[in-house]
Amino acid sequence: MTPTEAKRRLGGLPATLQAATEAALDRVAETVATEARRSLGAAGPSAPGAAPADPAGTLAAAIGTAREGDGTAMVNVAAPFAAALEYGTRHMAARPFLRPAVAATGEAARQIMAEAFAQAIAQAEDDA
Repeated sequence: MTPTEAKRRLGGLPATLQAATEAALDRVAETVATEARRSLGAAGPSAPGAAPADPAGTLAAAIGTAREGDGTAMVNVAAPFAAALEYGTRHMAARPFLRPAVAATGEAARQIMAEAFAQAIAQAEDDA
């Protein structure tokens, strides 16, 4: 393949890669949100350092994803008590659920992004 041919074949890559990246980031955010919901306890008080109990499902229902204007995908929690659980307070030890979810899904996130990039490159080559 000549340099001119390579440039022509990969010319559409930036737009294709941007779209693939945004879709993959949405999938990564949803993967983290799903893991955070899954980690919540079903009953009884939670131990300090353990994920919080959520018998009524209030916290799980408040976990969602959003897209920022700059393309950033975020996991957010609309429950007003979420930060107190995640980080603790003067009177209560932390019961983290988001940070462990990010750690637990790291390899899956890398895989999602790698597959998206590979598919975008293949699509750009096919479109050329």
